[in-house]
Amino acid sequence: MESAENKRKIEQYNRYRDQLLTARQLNFQQLDKAIFTLSGGGLGLSIAFVKDIFHIKQAVLLWFLFSSWFLFIASIILTLVSFLFSWLATDKQLNIAHEYYIEKKEESLNKKNNASIVTSLLNIFAVVCFVSAAILTVCFVYKNLLKERNMNKNNGVNVTQAFRGLGGYVPPMMQKSNGTEIEKRGFVPSKIPKDPGKSNTDQGKKQKPKTNNLAQNSSSDSTIDNSGGSLSIIS
Repeated sequence: MESAENKRKIEQYNRYRDQLLTARQLNFQQLDKAIFTLSGGGLGLSIAFVKDIFHIKQAVLLWFLFSSWFLFIASIILTLVSFLFSWLATDKQLNIAHEYYIEKKEESLNKKNNASIVTSLLNIFAVVCFVSAAILTVCFVYKNLLKERNMNKNNGVNVTQAFRGLGGYVPPMMQKSNGTEIEKRGFVPSKIPKDPGKSNTDQGKKQKPKTNNLAQNSSSDSTIDNSGGSLSIIS
């Protein structure tokens, strides 16, 4: 009864151990990919800072920058080498398992897998190199940004205006139009102009009765003058 219980516990332990080993292997794989990707991105970002923002001749703490480049490259190389040693460690472990289970060699159980140890050390060194490079890059960028800010402040230049050309285009604010009357109310059309021909006809009609009155007055004056026996011109 006790042997069956112990056997069951051993089986549970083996299954649990296999799950933990699988999870550990996946974590190492993800770690290697993350270090490889982030190291390349950090290297490109630091180069972009020097190329587009800071002039290399005016920058300070250049040894921080160069050291970070070296450490980024070192972390990438260490990650690539760890892939190679991981492959070698797997093959070595398969040979040890074949000797112990198939060939019945008891001494193979205690054999060390040196490739596996080297792989673990390479992963640790890659992480240390990446973290150190990231810290040096942040210190370099912060120090140079602080220097640039102080220089612009002493020269009377706004920091936001100095770095405005680095981002996307920001359109200016709209200004108020001078035609406030047109904006507040609708358009009022002007009056219809008069017809020139019609206006001349109306003026002729209005002047015609005056001519008749003058003719009547002149005829009456001439009649009066004729009756008096003399002809005079009435002005």
